[in-house]
Amino acid sequence: VEIRVVADVVQVNLHGATLVSWKSNGEELIFVSSKAVLDNVKAIRGGIPLVFPKFGPWALGPNHGFARVMKWTFESNGDGPHGAFAKFTLRDTEYSRGLWDHAFLLTFTVTLAPGTLASALTVENTGSTEFSFEALLHTYFRVPDCARTTVSGLEGLSYIDKLRDAG
Repeated sequence: VEIRVVADVVQVNLHGATLVSWKSNGEELIFVSSKAVLDNVKAIRGGIPLVFPKFGPWALGPNHGFARVMKWTFESNGDGPHGAFAKFTLRDTEYSRGLWDHAFLLTFTVTLAPGTLASALTVENTGSTEFSFEALLHTYFRVPDCARTTVSGLEGLSYIDKLRDAG
């Protein structure tokens, strides 16, 4: 699925609803590995994969949950107050319930305006039992030089640097 606004274009693959490209003024801003396999089976390596219901290793199913390896439904697109948008959904299936027995509706919305990309993931419990979950947009930005890239705003917070702390 493709969204275009002036000199910006976004592409979302229905496998995992993974955003695989965002070009602004011809410059690609999202990283997808050259080793990515687009076979509708494996998770796409890079882009903006959607993690649900578990981040990281998961004894019940694939790493980072099942949302990134399932086929999502393209629901709608159009122009909204903040730009052009596309909306995608994922509901529980026999496959997901075999791993994690809960009824849910995920809605992923991508909004594009010139020079701006916004994305939102909502989780709705459509069943009668409570559940806990982990969800995130696992974004891979394309950067010109990773040695000169910085992350700010984490002062005073606890975190694990998997590269620095790797044994």
